[in-house]
Amino acid sequence: MPLNPVRTTLENGATLLVKQTKTTPAVAISLSMRAGSIADPPGQAGLTWLLSRVIDRGTTTRSAADIAEELDSRGITLSVLVTRHLFTLVCTCLADDFEPVLALLGDIVMSPSLPEDEIATRKGEVITSIRQDDDNPAIRATEALMALLYPDGHPYGRRTKGSIDSVEHFSREQLLALHRARFAPGTLTAVIVGDVEPASAEIAMVPQNYVKLTGTEARQMLKLYEAVDDHDDVQHVWANFDIEEKEIEALA
Repeated sequence: MPLNPVRTTLENGATLLVKQTKTTPAVAISLSMRAGSIADPPGQAGLTWLLSRVIDRGTTTRSAADIAEELDSRGITLSVLVTRHLFTLVCTCLADDFEPVLALLGDIVMSPSLPEDEIATRKGEVITSIRQDDDNPAIRATEALMALLYPDGHPYGRRTKGSIDSVEHFSREQLLALHRARFAPGTLTAVIVGDVEPASAEIAMVPQNYVKLTGTEARQMLKLYEAVDDHDDVQHVWANFDIEEKEIEALA
C-alpha cells in the first residue's frame, strides 16, 4: 500500500498530513511542535522536559481530572515525548472519537493551565528520574559523549532533563513563558493515520480553543501582534487570543 499522505497547510500555518486507511476503525494522532529541548533558554536546561510532564495536567477550560476522564472513558493512553527538536503528543482513538479527541489534544497543546500543585508533583518525578539516570552507566556515557561533541553550552550537549538544581528552581512563570514563545500553530505538524477522511481531518484541525486576554495581557499582546504584522518580512500572522471589542476600545 503506497503511503501518499494528503499534505495541507492550514490558514493558521499548521501543517497537516493525513493518510486514510480503513483496515481498522481507529485513528492514530501525532501532534508535533518544533519545540524540543534545544528550545530551553540559556541556563534553563530541562525546562521543556518539565513542561512535557505537566502540560496535560489541566487547561484553561479543563481540570486534570476532566482530561483524565475524557481519555480513560475512551480507553486512550496519551504519550508526551520530547526530543532535541520536537515536542510531541501521541495517541490512538476510535474513528468515532476522532473529532472530540483532536479537540482535547488541541486544548492541551495550546492552552495548558500548569497548576502549581501539579508542577510541584512533576518536579519530584523528574528529579527521581534524573537520579535514576545518574545510576545508569549507559545514560551517563551518552550524556558525557554529547557534552564532549557539543561543548560550550551547545543545546545538543545539554542534558534533556536538566539537573536536580535547575529543576528545583523552575517556576510556573518560566514554563508559561516557554510555552508562549514556542507553541504556535505555525510550529505544529499534525500526522493523522486511520479511518478518517482527509477533508474531515482538515475541518477538525480548525482552531476551537482561544485564550481570553484582558488588561495588561491584552495590551501587550495587541502591541506584539501589531509589531509582527507591520514587519516587512511577515506575510501572515495567526493567533488564538480572544479580546472583547469593549476591551480593544478601552485600550485604543
